[in-house]
Amino acid sequence: MNLDPQHELSPATTALIASLIGPPPSAAPLEIADADLAAYAVGIAEPALEDRLLEALVRSGELRERLRAVSAEVRRLGARPWRAGDPEWSGIIGAWLTNCLRGSIDLIAGLRSNCLERGWPNMWGDVQNEAVLLRAAIATVGGAIGLSLRSVPAAAYRGLNEEPIFEGALPSGVAVSFSAQIAADGALEAHAVFTERASGPPAAMEGRRLNLELVDPAGGSLPIGEAIVRNGEWKARAEDFGGITGMSPGELPAGLFRLRAGPAPISGVARNHLFVELENPDDLPVVFDLYDDVKIAEGRLIVAIGVPFEVRRKFAQHELQLFLPLGRIYQMIGSWEIGDWGDEPRVLAIDLPAGKDRILETGSILRGRLIRQTGAE
Repeated sequence: MNLDPQHELSPATTALIASLIGPPPSAAPLEIADADLAAYAVGIAEPALEDRLLEALVRSGELRERLRAVSAEVRRLGARPWRAGDPEWSGIIGAWLTNCLRGSIDLIAGLRSNCLERGWPNMWGDVQNEAVLLRAAIATVGGAIGLSLRSVPAAAYRGLNEEPIFEGALPSGVAVSFSAQIAADGALEAHAVFTERASGPPAAMEGRRLNLELVDPAGGSLPIGEAIVRNGEWKARAEDFGGITGMSPGELPAGLFRLRAGPAPISGVARNHLFVELENPDDLPVVFDLYDDVKIAEGRLIVAIGVPFEVRRKFAQHELQLFLPLGRIYQMIGSWEIGDWGDEPRVLAIDLPAGKDRILETGSILRGRLIRQTGAE
């Protein structure tokens, strides 16, 4: 059971759960470290620890107070960019979050490779904290795709109403039609039909294994399924796709997907879009430009961002905040005033407790938000 760390247990609720759990054991009281409470607050506690914590939280008002304090510290640091040597990050919770952020970055920077290695049905594996971190990263990419679907210029740029690009050299004379939807149960259902102008299902496609990939609007793609062509038809299904990505049931534009005859090579972001949210989530997103690869090098995240003139004019009194997903929270990694941008992109070098140098395989694990500067009219 996963209890929201901000949830208040009423006396009646506490009594009810205590009666279900039974009388306290005669063993010594459970020792709960602040790091365990932080893992619980972020949502990456192992299932066994969650169960032990729930029992202890029901029985101990003091522990509930500690959880509230730890959760508040997690939120405070989540809104403060990590910097090497920052004394605000030197406490117990700060040290734990630093290690957690380091592990998360190494995991989600290779999100596409993890999808390839594990496969969608097995993505969540046996390691609870890795599963939560991967789900949060995929949800962030899904959120970016949702923003892209609300942006008319981005829809035109991505060609979202066109047929998917089939990469792998279709045989001469063979055509493909493609459709995808999120079913009522949240699963993604994708269907392709291959036809030959003269004779129906093409023999050249029979038995071929094709990979389905979700296109990241900020660069890269996520492999989400594979299947074999049989009698000219190809069908794939990815369970809980809607729940994980945050997408609602219904038909999806074909241009969000790519069909490949084999896994695509890892590539950088190149020239793509970063979809930035406004403070009012109902407002249309703002489209920034990404240049070159987004990469981690020597303990820094390197990203080149361009701000179109109209965005600079309209949001001159705002600042851009960037976040990375970290379980249930988003960790801010920096903020920059829009007024500091000109016609050329800015290369941002952001301190991170990162491990090995690498290129981010999916650009949309970066989440952007525009907020009005304090004191701006």
